[in-house]
Amino acid sequence: MATEATSQMSDRQNLHERILSSVGSKALELIGAIIAWAHVRSYAIGGELYGSVGRERSGLLRWIQCDADLLRLKAKFNHLEVKWEPNSGCAGKHIEIVAGDVRLLIAHDQNPDAYAPLSDYAATLVEPNQMSLFPAEEESPASPGNKFYTCVIFHSKSEDRGKPPQALEIRFPDGRGAYAVDHMDLLKMFPNLLNEVWLQKMSLEWVAIPLASEEKVLDVAVPSVRKATQVGS
Repeated sequence: MATEATSQMSDRQNLHERILSSVGSKALELIGAIIAWAHVRSYAIGGELYGSVGRERSGLLRWIQCDADLLRLKAKFNHLEVKWEPNSGCAGKHIEIVAGDVRLLIAHDQNPDAYAPLSDYAATLVEPNQMSLFPAEEESPASPGNKFYTCVIFHSKSEDRGKPPQALEIRFPDGRGAYAVDHMDLLKMFPNLLNEVWLQKMSLEWVAIPLASEEKVLDVAVPSVRKATQVGS
């Protein structure tokens, strides 16, 4: 678990600056807006679709909405690679946002003080962070196989459902179950992420971008009802 001592360490590796230079301020704000808007909207969507059950289970809808809207970033920022990757060691898939040699994962927990990532696949992906990708001068360089420094975008829900997240920050796992530096607090960097009117306006920027259509696979085991040359009923 992260300790107060580890969270107060100085940013010796300039990880905050690396994130800003690799991902960019505009892209970071839009990523934060997508996540914050999902917190605002999913609760209402759950109620509209499934009533009280949908509102109680809106966390699942929020997850889906975050992943789907983040995939639209492929068409928004050319320097970002947004991947829909299979989980390692468990079922399902996850989002990876790659900018140069930085990789961002998405993590959620109700407790903003929880160590992230909690999932097995994410813990595996941050393990190479022990071999620092961005070493200080007195440290040895990373191994050639350590291609990315993997960060986590952590968000936790507000006590008021249907409101922006209580915490929304980038965290820097050190590969040993703690954090390398202070978190980057996106809510402080971008105050508009708490402005629901602004979030709704911004949502029009990515909702207008269609998701890539799924590949249509012809199932030869299912014959067509009618041949193309068939006449009559």
